[in-house]
Amino acid sequence: MGCACENGVSFRRVSELTVIPTYACNFDCTYCFVHHSWNEVPTQKVMSRRIVDRILDFFIPGKVEKEFNFWFFGGEPLIPAVRDTVMYAVERVREVAREHGIRVTIGATTNGYYLDGDFIEWCLQQNFRLLISYDGYHNQRIFRGRKGHREEDAEVVEENIRMLHVTEKGKMLAPTAAMQLPPRGLKRLYNNVMSAFDLGFRSVALNKVTGRTGGYSAEDIRILERELSRLVEFLKRERSRAPEERRSVEFLEKKINFLCSPSFLSKQVFQNDNSCGAAKGSLSVGPDGSIYPCQRMHFSRFWLGNVVEGKFFLAKRTALAEHRPAGCLGCEVRCAPCYAASYEVLGNIDGVPEHECMFERAFFRKAREFALTV
Repeated sequence: MGCACENGVSFRRVSELTVIPTYACNFDCTYCFVHHSWNEVPTQKVMSRRIVDRILDFFIPGKVEKEFNFWFFGGEPLIPAVRDTVMYAVERVREVAREHGIRVTIGATTNGYYLDGDFIEWCLQQNFRLLISYDGYHNQRIFRGRKGHREEDAEVVEENIRMLHVTEKGKMLAPTAAMQLPPRGLKRLYNNVMSAFDLGFRSVALNKVTGRTGGYSAEDIRILERELSRLVEFLKRERSRAPEERRSVEFLEKKINFLCSPSFLSKQVFQNDNSCGAAKGSLSVGPDGSIYPCQRMHFSRFWLGNVVEGKFFLAKRTALAEHRPAGCLGCEVRCAPCYAASYEVLGNIDGVPEHECMFERAFFRKAREFALTV
């Protein structure tokens, strides 16, 4: 059950392993890349405990960094069909990591529908992190949930988030809200962010929606810049609060930090490597044990092997890891264009869709405005 990379020397060690126990989800959000883009998904299986064991045998200890993230994604990783498998995996990965002296951060990206008191208690016991996909009051009702049931699904999710934040144990989890910014859904961005803070989140991560389900228009970008201006003013006000009381808007603040901090500018990775992290520090494993460059690139073209078969194509991964999109190295924005989105739109990863550049440049302009005032 070996592969050419078993010696661990030639294998680029992984700092983040994203496990997808199922492609299934109880929601059918309008922009979901799983539903819209994975027309060649290799399997609809639900991950078994046997495959969990093979993942750990394959990657730990020789193929992961001494500190790494073990993260669940989907689909929805907390649906009843796979929840027991996820809980088993968490206990096993902690056991194996402890045995080999490895520090691991474990968590999941979830739509929040299946959160309950018992699971929150378990999360605290296992130090299991949560990233909750929540798009704000308005967009949660337009883009997320089940078609025909988006209002009631939003109410269930919001009630679960309130329940999480009103209890002392829930507050200890300090989850971040992952907020998607879909085309034609930017008009209330500022209000949506504020509604997430009203529910108790202290941090909101803003994520572009690109690829086959994306496509920002010039009007979208104009609206985005207007809403980002409001968020920049909000961040200025937050800086007057005590550090422990500040609320953050991730991605926008990463751009700001990049522009403000000399230590960011001095790092060669920011100056010379503006590429996607897929296949470099990250890899992803699907329900049947297949390995891919990241959680979005589960396409047969990018299949890298399978943990059950003990097979891994090292040269293919190396080629992906060393790939650089044309034109990006000299760009001042220094973003990391998504290879999966490029593949969905262009059929290759050599270029970057124009709408993705438009989006990144809008964030860059607003971050630069903020940086010039501090």
